[in-house]
Amino acid sequence: MPMPSPVRSLPSWISPSPLATPEISVDRGALGRRYAVRGPTCHVLLLLIGSLLILCRTARLKLITWVTHRMTTDLLLVFPYFFDGRSKHWQFPPLGIGYIASYVRERGYNVKILDCTFLSREEVRERIRRERARVVGIYSMLSMVRTAKELAAEAKEVSELVIAGGPMPSAYPSMFLGAFDAVVQGEGEITVAELMDAMDGRSEPKFHRVRGVWLASHLNGGRVEHTGARPLLRDLDALPFPARDLYDHHLYQSYYRRNFGYTMTSMIASRGCPFSCDFCWRPDYGRVYRYRSP
Repeated sequence: MPMPSPVRSLPSWISPSPLATPEISVDRGALGRRYAVRGPTCHVLLLLIGSLLILCRTARLKLITWVTHRMTTDLLLVFPYFFDGRSKHWQFPPLGIGYIASYVRERGYNVKILDCTFLSREEVRERIRRERARVVGIYSMLSMVRTAKELAAEAKEVSELVIAGGPMPSAYPSMFLGAFDAVVQGEGEITVAELMDAMDGRSEPKFHRVRGVWLASHLNGGRVEHTGARPLLRDLDALPFPARDLYDHHLYQSYYRRNFGYTMTSMIASRGCPFSCDFCWRPDYGRVYRYRSP
């Protein structure tokens, strides 16, 4: 009985011949002309030039970043609230000093905000020493008085002028004049900007001509002086929006998401109140209700 062949024969519709390779027409004359004009050396040079352009652009960006970081800080605004992290209270970004920052920055000054909410005390002290701002403004409510005075002592070692502002300094300026050079009373945007102009020599450098300020004795010939009340700002639309870019907005969003399950932000749409609650600092913003345009 014949044995079966170990190799199966191919069906008749399959060609045993190898696949045909398509012919590619190459214009060798054109290829030669291309390399005659732009040879391998030219390609290497183009790659080198491209790499150098990328390096120059990177170096330029780094230089801009370094110069911006090293630029003298004209005004450092401090919000001296330290969150202990143990409770789930609402934490709000410091929009009050954000308005001052944006207003002063529009006048050409380099302004920074030091929001202490999510920082340690040592980090804040180190930042004040590192910034070496010409002017330091420290906000204060009742619960922040002691901390504000401690940071003022730190700032006086590296800054030319240290000022206080906010509800407590406005209500009780004498409580702060021993630790600060000056107290800004009431709305601070225009007052702080004029103090900066006086420091910068843009106006006559006499602080007693800036309305809305209490001057410590060492700035005013040995006596405390009040420069007079500043009228309340009638048109809130004249103020730029707060400089939210100067504080860590993402830290607040992470806090809201982690503790409440959603994110939010705050805004100030009006100033002034006709009521007279004992615990409120309404006198600083007046009885007349003022609001921004929708």
